[in-house]
Amino acid sequence: MKRLKPSILFILLMRLSMLNACDVINGSDIIFRHLGGYKYHVKFVLYHQCVCKLGIMPKFTMSCDKASLSIVPPRTKIRDITPVCSNGQPPCTNGGYSGTRYGIEEHTFEDTIDFAKSPYNTFLNNNCCEIKFRVSQPWGLVGTTTSTTTYGGEAMMNICLIKTKGNNTPTLSTIPMSFMCCNQPFTFNNGVFDNLDSDSLAFSLDEPLSATFNPVSWNSPLNKDIPLTPYCPPNPGVVNCRALPNAKPPRGFYFDKETGDMVFTPTKCDESGPVAIRVSEFRKDSITKKMVMIGYTRRDIYVT
Repeated sequence: MKRLKPSILFILLMRLSMLNACDVINGSDIIFRHLGGYKYHVKFVLYHQCVCKLGIMPKFTMSCDKASLSIVPPRTKIRDITPVCSNGQPPCTNGGYSGTRYGIEEHTFEDTIDFAKSPYNTFLNNNCCEIKFRVSQPWGLVGTTTSTTTYGGEAMMNICLIKTKGNNTPTLSTIPMSFMCCNQPFTFNNGVFDNLDSDSLAFSLDEPLSATFNPVSWNSPLNKDIPLTPYCPPNPGVVNCRALPNAKPPRGFYFDKETGDMVFTPTKCDESGPVAIRVSEFRKDSITKKMVMIGYTRRDIYVT
């Protein structure tokens, strides 16, 4: 019997693991809405590949450097958000499965918390400032650009800076999933705006996170700043050429830190994986009159 080369064997094992990975979460949004005082409505929106039903429930936690708390927000909605043609049939049906990884479900979990009341007052009692809301899942980010197959999502609010004035996360009006056409220019915008607090927003590429909230392991030569293979003439395989978003076609991988726009020309036709974007919120401190970061939210755009 002929032995397979290590590279071929690795590809076969990866494909087998992808077939066995059923409860795949590839992205999330964590949304705060201030209800007055220290009270908030918190919504966790998870994006699930509906190749099968979501059988393994995600874990939700709140933590700071001095305290941690597990929470169990109830699931309130399941919605098929797969982009389809006008006469197309959505592949996911209320928690059902499509048999294909191109089906995308939105699972919403939400609850109301009050930092002034137990058990949430543990953070104020421990003088915590940066409180992180986190979600983790043992299956996620299954693609070709990283070798990590677990998922972690995160958002942060600085309770010491916002106090009872509170904060609302910015609105992200687009779906964080995208299907690209190979060798065709691609532009993506998250449609982010803050019409409730009018805070200043700054965008940056961030590390996608595993279920332990450590950075994922990238498959070389990709990294968080070049998460997909762009058009980089004249050398095939080169990914770190100078980004020229207005070239025809766009060259390199371009990310605009003021708008969050992502522009490039994908050239590796079988590629898929996450692009992590952090949206940081800044507000003028009433005492120092300086701009301070009051929190951030992250979203992982899964691109195929």
